[in-house]
Formats: sequence, C-alpha cells, structure tokens
Amino acid sequence: MDLTDFERDVLLSAILVGATALLFEGLIQLLVRDSKRREAPVFTQHTIRRLLRIVWFAVAVNLVLLVFQIETPLSLATISGIAALAVTLALQTMLSNMVAGLLLVRDGAIRLGDQIEFGGVKGKIVLIALRNTWVLTDAGAIAIIGNSALQSGPLINQTGTQRLIRRHEL
Repeated sequence: MDLTDFERDVLLSAILVGATALLFEGLIQLLVRDSKRREAPVFTQHTIRRLLRIVWFAVAVNLVLLVFQIETPLSLATISGIAALAVTLALQTMLSNMVAGLLLVRDGAIRLGDQIEFGGVKGKIVLIALRNTWVLTDAGAIAIIGNSALQSGPLINQTGTQRLIRRHEL
C-alpha cells in the first residue's frame, strides 16, 4: 500500500511526537523520583512536570512544522533561539532562584527542619520552594529568603553539620 506524501508526513509526525513524548515522560519520571528522594516539596515536583511538558510541546510543534516543511530548520532554530533568549532575559532572576533552590536541595545543603543562620536571620526552615526558602525565626516570624541569596551565602546550617560532612567526605 502506497502512502501519499501527506499521509507519510502525518505518520512521521505522529511517530516523532509519540517518541518525544515517551522521552520527555521518562525524563520527567526520573527527575520527579529524584526530587522525591531528596524530599523536595510537592510544588517543586509539579513545577518540574509543567516545565518539561512545555518544553516537550515546543519541541513537538517544531518537529511537526519541520516534517510538513512549513519552516526550514534554520528558521526554526532562529525563532526558537530568539524566543528562548527573550524568555530567559525576562525570567532571569526567577530562573536564578529556581536553579539555586534545586542545587541547594540536591546538594543537601538545606532540608526542612534545619536550623540556619543567614544575614542576621536565625531560625528553622519550614518550606523550600523553587524561588525562595521560608524560615520560622526564633521570634515566631517568617523570613522569606531568595534561594540565590542563600546559595551565595554565607549560610550557616547548625543542624546539618554531620549530614553534610558525611556527604562530602573524600
């Protein structure tokens, strides 16, 4: 059975979209499993899912446009690059805080319940979000500190000392 060019393009598009969906879902599962293991907040896990699904959608649309020859690879790359640059510049501070938050949790530098000191704030970590960390001060107030500021330090973790020493021994 011979396929028309249009039918072949539709079939190829379906295969590419399906394959990239499987790839991205596998990546999502891997990252979410790792974030659960590291006791990241549920919000972080949901955000990882949302962000990767948005990236998958953009990749899938670009592939379909490429298969149907609506766009050339160079123009797709140019449009994607310009869009990514614009989004990155617009979200630079937020992305910096998000990456810092993921690294702080991934590295084990902070966990829920740790007693910390940072910039004159002393207290217990009660929430680690993607953009900031909430600290319940000794006076009972909540101090919200940006994750990039925490990562820049100096951060004193009074309860994580043994955990951090064991983790980073050579």
